[in-house]
Formats: sequence, structure tokens, C-alpha cells
Amino acid sequence: MSNDDQNATFLAEKPPAPCAIGFIARELVSIADRLRESGLLKGEYDQLYAAQQALAWTLEPNGFRAPYDALTADTQGDIKGCSLGADQLRS
Repeated sequence: MSNDDQNATFLAEKPPAPCAIGFIARELVSIADRLRESGLLKGEYDQLYAAQQALAWTLEPNGFRAPYDALTADTQGDIKGCSLGADQLRS
């Protein structure tokens, strides 16, 4: 088994520590507050949204798309179970 496989197995078997969950939750609140502010540049919005989705995935992997999958997906048709385009998902 390679080191990458061992690391992936370890990470899959060990859930985040409670203090890490609190830190992630606080970060999600901060990002959500910033996303609601007006005047964000598109690049800022995209970066914050990607960070929000990645952090949410760490807390609920079955409820959110994996960060790598989200970055490599065809944004027009590869969103499983959703008929909305990527731009419509932001609203």
C-alpha cells in the first residue's frame, strides 16, 4: 500500500476532532456572512464559495460534493441530481 493510500485510509477512518468541528463551523459562519455582503468581486465570490463548499464537505461528506469533484466537474451538466446550472446554484 502506498503512502497516499495509507493516508487516505487513515483520514477516512478518523472523523474530525470536536474542536476542529467547532473551528470549521465558525469559519463557515464567517464565510457565509461575507458571501451575503454586497460589492464582492466575482473572483472573491467564487473563492469564498469554493472554500465554503470544501469546509461543508469536511463536516458532511455525503451531503456535499467533494472539493476535487466540484472543481473538475462540467458545470453545465455534471451536477448529479440537479437540473440547475452552476450559476443558478449560487442564488
